[in-house]
Amino acid sequence: MNKEAKEQIISHLSSKLKRTIFAVLTNYRGLNVEKIAQLRSELRSVSSDYRIVKNTFLKRASQGTEFEQLYKFFVGPTAILLCYGDPIAPSKVLSKFLENYSELTIKAGFLQGKVLSAKEIKELGSLPGRKELLSKIIFLFTLPHIRLLNVLSCPPLKLIQLLRAIEKNKSDK
Repeated sequence: MNKEAKEQIISHLSSKLKRTIFAVLTNYRGLNVEKIAQLRSELRSVSSDYRIVKNTFLKRASQGTEFEQLYKFFVGPTAILLCYGDPIAPSKVLSKFLENYSELTIKAGFLQGKVLSAKEIKELGSLPGRKELLSKIIFLFTLPHIRLLNVLSCPPLKLIQLLRAIEKNKSDK
């Protein structure tokens, strides 16, 4: 590979790292091409990339970014998961994949300026997603109104039930 091609790869990777909110470094040794393609496909569906990258390219691309904190993990076979949006969804996909294929191991992760351990990434995968959290918040906001409506509608309902009972009692006699 010539120098220009290498520089192009490094600049492309560097631009991706600057846009990335969440990243995970993995050791993919032991996985065949089919399994890696399956993982890539699942991660693409949640707006994430999974790339196998040379460590020297990662080191050079991460210079001047927050990802310099991950230098010590750029050893051995390395693949990187890059997420540009909600970090929960790719964490869930990765956790699910790890359950099925023990060959894949997490080296480290990075979320908004903080280096994460493999355990923290798995815990992140167990959290509810953004949509689930928003629906819970909306439910919590509407719950007091629903309860108030139930309380206010209860006395008229009881009155109607009482009047029907009196009417039924009179019609029976």
